Amino acid sequence: MDKTLETLMGWSLAIGVPLLIYYLQDSAAARKHRRDIAIQQAVREMEISKSVDALKSTVDRSATVLDNIENDVIDIRERLVRVETRISP
Repeated sequence: MDKTLETLMGWSLAIGVPLLIYYLQDSAAARKHRRDIAIQQAVREMEISKSVDALKSTVDRSATVLDNIENDVIDIRERLVRVETRISP
């Protein structure tokens, strides 16, 4: 019986230790992979944020240009009305 127990213990150590080492290596690799994915996601979010800010800036500039055009059109209409008034008898 002692020999059987000794054999079982030997096999347990022979199988268990490599399995434990494999599990620890796999766990470390999984943690590293999750960390890498989190870093990539953070970089993507930063790039998206910069893109959104750039789009907002472009929209603001476009709105300013449109306001300027609208003001120019109003001025031209007013001048046209004045000219028409002077020309009309």
